[in-house]
Amino acid sequence: MNTPDLSKLDLKPLHLPEPIGWWPLAPGWWMVLAALLVAALLWMMWLRRDRSSAAPAPRQLALMQWQQICEQYAQQDAAEQNAQWLVVQANQLLKRVALAYEGDRVARLSGTAWYRYLEQRANGAFATKPLEVLVSGPYRAVDAPLDDNFIPAVTQWLAQAQLNSAHISHANIGGKDV
Repeated sequence: MNTPDLSKLDLKPLHLPEPIGWWPLAPGWWMVLAALLVAALLWMMWLRRDRSSAAPAPRQLALMQWQQICEQYAQQDAAEQNAQWLVVQANQLLKRVALAYEGDRVARLSGTAWYRYLEQRANGAFATKPLEVLVSGPYRAVDAPLDDNFIPAVTQWLAQAQLNSAHISHANIGGKDV
């Protein structure tokens, strides 16, 4: 059998179709994208709901507890008001907030080192001079007068101090022994 000589045939080269592009997407990919979008929206809604139902931040919790302490102090008669009690309560609350944000490294601070820590975290944004009473607070006489700026200074420190939020723990704040 003779094979024909293909080189003598007048054949044109093959024209291959253009490669299939990625755009426009096939309907299946549109469904996958829509499902991913719905899943992302549902996840974001779940996160937002989860955050709103979570316990308040330690700072807000401490401010609420400080307000209760101040109300208890204000309800006492002027003759019965125990400034030493208020100073001790403030010191305990400030220490719990510091522990919640900073971790155990502030646990050992006391006296002037504790006051310097409070002053450092205020970063000059507000006056911390009234907080100096915390150095000698537990050792003060019960009837010793308290600086009028002490309560606002504690409130301001709780609200505005620059704390390290990497170690936030609610365990140190929520104590009911206040």
